[in-house]
Amino acid sequence: MDPVSGQPEILPYPVRVMAFFPEGQRAPGKYWTFEYLIFLQANSPSAASKRALSLLRSILDSPERLEKLGTREKPEFYAVVGDCPVELPDGAAVPFEHPMIINYLTLEQQDVQALKTHAQARFPVRRGYLEECS
Repeated sequence: MDPVSGQPEILPYPVRVMAFFPEGQRAPGKYWTFEYLIFLQANSPSAASKRALSLLRSILDSPERLEKLGTREKPEFYAVVGDCPVELPDGAAVPFEHPMIINYLTLEQQDVQALKTHAQARFPVRRGYLEECS
């Protein structure tokens, strides 16, 4: 809480989001997955998570910007797997609202189901907010 205004303080949040793409006939039962890191300014983890998902959806709606996401296909769903406020050093240059690919992996269907049901996943997950894509 900002002591001067009494409003929630706006902080930088690094949000980790995973996007899941089913392999389909190429490899049934597997998902290829991109993990993105997006720095946002928000007043809560949930606001940062919602903004990160909104930003990724807006990129998907713009075909010329899809290459930023590492693929031209749309994911089946997103999972916010981490978000927490950080203190950045004064003068730190952070690329706010620019998704950066930080990981690419292939997951088995059971790993994806574990994530969806909040069971133990074999990759680090701090938050389990999921959003299905239409």
